[in-house]
Amino acid sequence: MRFKKILVAVDGATAGTDVLPTAAELARCTGAELALITVADVRGIGVSEVSPPAHAAAAMLREEAARLLQGAAAELAADAKPLMIVREGLPEKELAAAARDWHADVLVMGTHARTGLAHIFHASVAESVLHHSPCPVLLLRIGQPA
Repeated sequence: MRFKKILVAVDGATAGTDVLPTAAELARCTGAELALITVADVRGIGVSEVSPPAHAAAAMLREEAARLLQGAAAELAADAKPLMIVREGLPEKELAAAARDWHADVLVMGTHARTGLAHIFHASVAESVLHHSPCPVLLLRIGQPA
C-alpha cells in the first residue's frame, strides 16, 4: 500500500512524543501529504445556547486547538508544510470523519494503552477510532520508553 495522505491526530499528550516524528518520517519516506488534526471537545460548554459566554468559550477552545496545531507543526522539519485541521465535537467521531472526508490513507495517533480498571474507567479514543476509521490506524504508545 502506498500512502499518499497521512493524517496525524494531535492533542496535548502527543507533544514531545514519537507521534509527530514517526508520522513525518513516514510522510518523507513515502512522499505523502501530511495533515495534522485536533478536535476541540466543546460538549461541556453549551455551544448550542445563544449566550455570549458559551460562544466565547467555544471560540477560546478553537483558538487553543489552532495554537496546539501550530506548535505541532513547529516540531516538524522546516520544509514540512502540513495541512492543519481543527474540528469540533467528540474526538473519536471527528477523527474518523476527518479521515473519511480528507481521504486519508492512514491515521497516526498516540495511545496510553491502558489496561484493566484504567481501561474500563477511561474510555479509549484510540480504540473507538480503530473501530470506525475508514483507513488503517497506526497507534503509537505514549508515555512508554521506546
